[in-house]
Amino acid sequence: MTKCTRIAGFLFPLLIVAGCGGGGSSGPTISPQPQPTLATLTADNAVTAASVAARQTVENDLFNALTGLGLPIAVASAGSNIAVTDVVKVARDPVSMATSESSQACAVSGSIDIVIDIENPLTLSPGDEFRLQLNQCDDGVTLTSGTIVMTVTAFDGNLASEQFLLGLSVSAQGFSVTSNGETSEASATMAFTIDTRNPPLTTITVTSALFASNNSGVVETLQDVTITISEDESMFPTSVSLTTSYRISSPSLDGDLLVSTSVALESSGDGLPYTGEITVEAADGATVVLVVLDENSVRIVIDVDGDGATDDTQDMTWDELLAVSAPA
Repeated sequence: MTKCTRIAGFLFPLLIVAGCGGGGSSGPTISPQPQPTLATLTADNAVTAASVAARQTVENDLFNALTGLGLPIAVASAGSNIAVTDVVKVARDPVSMATSESSQACAVSGSIDIVIDIENPLTLSPGDEFRLQLNQCDDGVTLTSGTIVMTVTAFDGNLASEQFLLGLSVSAQGFSVTSNGETSEASATMAFTIDTRNPPLTTITVTSALFASNNSGVVETLQDVTITISEDESMFPTSVSLTTSYRISSPSLDGDLLVSTSVALESSGDGLPYTGEITVEAADGATVVLVVLDENSVRIVIDVDGDGATDDTQDMTWDELLAVSAPA
């Protein structure tokens, strides 16, 4: 199962373990906060608003590390990734699925402490829990730290055939990933469902009331997150479709933005979206609409006064747009 691409960069920063991890970072703190007002859109900050939305939706490395590797719900061999398919492999071995505690060395250094509590060694059941403590786990590319707890909330289907509906509640505490000298942190609780019952189609839905990330010192908070990703593996490369909506608070702006995919984003393989639209709403009905032209470029349609008329249009490459709000 190949899971997602850069189109799904927004997804699960907390779950991914691109090899392993460890450390003592507490990550950004999540606590209920009153919603600030929406940001005021101007000719000067409209492209920044578009960039913030684009980066969170299609590029954010912390999220993307997760989705690009697959949904982690079990522990693979030392130094490897954690993914849906690994749970299937483990489930075929009753000894491995018994309630147990173990520790695995990472490829270069560090370790993962694992506690697995399974009711039935032949399948998954609501209440089954996987707890991973990543201790400065270095796979040669990334250094990962923190605790991930994954609890099964629903299961229907057959693990052996890899066709099932799986519900999970996933929380991460003090989760951080360091790559190329930059550290990203996240704290969150997410609920999601994976449906593989109709191959070659896989559908993943994700919800989170509140998600906080710290990327190179830039702290951003996402609220009321919903994501649906559909993958068609009959295509080569895999065809991916994504819809999402969320509210984001970013230090790049003086208030929040409401972001949604007004037209589903579609990508092929590991590429950026080649079609779709992202609508960004600000105060007083002002909007910025990102119209995807192709895998390399996007059109920014700006309405700063909310009257429905276009005030400015700019065509940019994805790289140019994503660089506008990239952390220093």
